[in-house]
Amino acid sequence: MRAYARFLMIGACLLAAAGAALADEGMWMLNQLPAEALQKAGLQLKTTDIYTPGGASLAQAVCLLGGTGEFVSPEGLILTNHHVAFSAIQFNSTAENNYLENGFTANSLQEELRSPNSTCSVLQDIRDVTAEMRAVLSDDMTPRERHDAIDRKSKELVKAAEAAAPGCDCRLATMFDGMSYYIYTYLRLRDVRLVYAPPESIGNYGGEIDNWMWPRHTGDFALLRAYTGPDGKPADFSPANVPFRPKAWLTFATEGVAEGDFIMVIGYPGKTMRYRLAMDVEFALKTSYPYRVKLFQSMMRLLEDAGKDNAELAVRMASKIKRLANTMKNNQGMIDGLSKNGLVGQKSREEAAIDTWLKAHPSEAVRFGPVRDELTAMLQEQQRWFRHDFLLGYVGMASDTLGFANTVYRWSREREKPDLERESSYMDRNLSQARTRLQFAQRNYHAATDEKVLALYLRELDSLPEGTRVAALDKALEKYAPQSHTDAIPRLAHDLVSGTRLGVEAERMKMFAMKKDELLALHDPCIDFIAALSGEIDDMNDRGKAWDGALSRLNPLWIELLGLYSGKPLYPDANSNLRLTYGKVVGYDPRDAVSYKPFTTLAGVLEKNTGAVPFNCPEKLFRLHQAKDFGGYADPRLKDVPVDFLGDTDITGGNSGSPVLNARGQLVGIAFDGNYESMTSDWQFDPPLSRTLSVDTRYVLFVLDKFSNAQRILKELTIK
Repeated sequence: MRAYARFLMIGACLLAAAGAALADEGMWMLNQLPAEALQKAGLQLKTTDIYTPGGASLAQAVCLLGGTGEFVSPEGLILTNHHVAFSAIQFNSTAENNYLENGFTANSLQEELRSPNSTCSVLQDIRDVTAEMRAVLSDDMTPRERHDAIDRKSKELVKAAEAAAPGCDCRLATMFDGMSYYIYTYLRLRDVRLVYAPPESIGNYGGEIDNWMWPRHTGDFALLRAYTGPDGKPADFSPANVPFRPKAWLTFATEGVAEGDFIMVIGYPGKTMRYRLAMDVEFALKTSYPYRVKLFQSMMRLLEDAGKDNAELAVRMASKIKRLANTMKNNQGMIDGLSKNGLVGQKSREEAAIDTWLKAHPSEAVRFGPVRDELTAMLQEQQRWFRHDFLLGYVGMASDTLGFANTVYRWSREREKPDLERESSYMDRNLSQARTRLQFAQRNYHAATDEKVLALYLRELDSLPEGTRVAALDKALEKYAPQSHTDAIPRLAHDLVSGTRLGVEAERMKMFAMKKDELLALHDPCIDFIAALSGEIDDMNDRGKAWDGALSRLNPLWIELLGLYSGKPLYPDANSNLRLTYGKVVGYDPRDAVSYKPFTTLAGVLEKNTGAVPFNCPEKLFRLHQAKDFGGYADPRLKDVPVDFLGDTDITGGNSGSPVLNARGQLVGIAFDGNYESMTSDWQFDPPLSRTLSVDTRYVLFVLDKFSNAQRILKELTIK
């Protein structure tokens, strides 16, 4: 075990020293902030003001809502992005009351609208559990034994942590792919309601045309509110619930920011992969991203066609379309960026240099020499199974009907096991949330459209080559012989959707409560199809667990080797837990002879107007600008209302809605995007080009005040 002790010591050094060498790059854990580097960069607070376990600090003012949000009042009011709140807005919209198109303002607590699929999590504590996790591992374990030991111990630690903190949601976070482990404890609030949304002509101005692009002119913000039971504890939705009272909330700084000012972002970055091998990047560039773009583009066209002549259906499909469009553009941006930045070549040259370095350091070669070869062999095996495993892993999301069947059947199977022996997603702690998702999925369900999406998905499954084919699909298609698979697949999709009772909410909820044998006795075609698929899904999961177990040993060794070779401190990849990144307000030069300034203004919004979606600027904004009725929200340097601004902070997916704070910890912006040139920041942070796009809070206040006259909301905010 002495190797593990050295391993942990190196991991601690990587984290502790990281801030000293890398000023703006990195997503820092809040319990290990680079205090000296932050102060040198311009922070005027102590790091304990940013995060104090269980205390009233800035981190207490940040919550997770499918992205990130922040408390901005003592009554649980949450500021986030319009696109993060999109599902809540869409859920409450109809063709007659289209809040996406027209916006929404609640003029009292009673008018605030339920958002059943939204939850809000507030950080309470971060605890290092590396020693406990390492105690169950040994050098002689097989990859699967390592996975199972890690899985079992993590469940035990999470269950014990949640028992010690009622009402909280605890998560095990792995840093450096297994070098260290932490338990994050969050207070999870289950009743979240829509308070305010600007119309899409403000909140989504520019739409997918401007998405990820600069200059941007969007007011991408919305307001929600978290509620608790009358006793102040987390509770499901009830008219008797009361607004949550956070320990801290953010103050708006009306003076805003200027070019060169210090800023920091606190939020929930999703996933970065900055220590992967060149072959991993190359596969993503040439295979996985192109495949996903093509698949999601096809699905999106089906959903868009469904709503072309049906306003109500267009509203119901809006969330799915937006999600697919955003993912598709992100993946296309990855392809473009990785093609241009030469990251594959950079990593290949680095790996060759490491091989040379190891030859000159024989003592390190003994330990680290085999690591890259072992990783390469494993990646080759994963890549062989990519399309098969991606499609089977997507079975719960591709089609609503098949997703219902997958959820119902998997829960019936997992409930037969003791809680700690189940797959993590199917433990009792997740039962209420799964039930809520099944119940409220009816709002956006449309059988005829879903049948077309299912047929598309089945065609993709059928296209898999020999050696990775799905036997359950081949068997299901046999009954349509002698028809070809091409002709049989639409019939199979029709029979699955029309023959099931899962599309009826009441029937679906009855089935969700059944045992596995009871479900199978129904002979529901969708349940039967998922049951037939389950063996192959189990095989896929078993492969994945063995891979995960092996990678939990290999990836930390590779990262340790990178640190030794480079002589530079490293920071952990993002993993959907709370992080801080810092930098300054600054523009950039995307290409030869082109320079972008760091601010856009209301004048630029009007310049882009075409009168047609997505550049259909509201007439009232024209009138306000013409009268220079800025209400005190104009920037004296710009002589206009600032709309969006750029910063060189290090963010990624999941940071949407994150608060952008000034040196005094006051709110100056809301992060909503990265620039197109920074899409590849999941793989590599590029200081000259990587930028965070944020809505200026002066525009937020201007829209609330002068455009929407939302005086009740403004009175609730703390504005300085």
